[in-house]
Amino acid sequence: MILLFAGREFLRENDADNAIALYTVYTKEFPDIVVAWNDLGDAYLLKSDKDKARKCYEQALKIRPGNKRAEESIRKLNQ
Repeated sequence: MILLFAGREFLRENDADNAIALYTVYTKEFPDIVVAWNDLGDAYLLKSDKDKARKCYEQALKIRPGNKRAEESIRKLNQ
């Protein structure tokens, strides 16, 4: 859980590289944590990597269909 807080701090500081590194490890160790996939998607968006961001949000939806945050993020990507 503390890693999620650290990742969010990286996101707040617009430090996409460290956020991506942290969330990549986290999602490998804990692949069913939806918030980590959403946060990893947000980190990829900071780097303007929409394809990787979309894949993260889609993974969040596979784990938890109907996840509002992932659905909203994908909707914004489609605009």
